[in-house]
This record gives sequence, structure tokens and C-alpha cells, in this order.
Amino acid sequence: MTSTKNKNLTATDVATHFGVTHHAVRNWIRAGLLPAHRFGNAYVISATDVKAFKLPRRGAPKKVKK
Repeated sequence: MTSTKNKNLTATDVATHFGVTHHAVRNWIRAGLLPAHRFGNAYVISATDVKAFKLPRRGAPKKVKK
């Protein structure tokens, strides 16, 4: 991603950027972790939001022993 000014990306673009599947990106959007707008069957994500996005941890959280 070169310039983030007024650039919109698809879920596939975001998936390529993070090295995940577009299904993972759609799950982040549905979970409210990544803001997006929906146009028909496609999601459009702001490049600014992608830049600010922190990847969620994989797997279930580890239990802390007391």
C-alpha cells in the first residue's frame, strides 16, 4: 500500500496484505474488528483502517494459572 489517502480496498486486497484468506477478513469485519462498507456482495475497506488494524491473536486465549 503506497498512499492511504482516499484509497479503498477489497477484502481480497486486505487478505493479500495480511497473508490470510478473504474469509478471515470477512470474519474480522463481521466481528466488528475491521470497519468496512458493504456494496452488494463486496466489502470495501478504507486503506487508513487497514493501516490502523491490529491482527487478532490466533486460537483461543490461554488460561492463566493462579
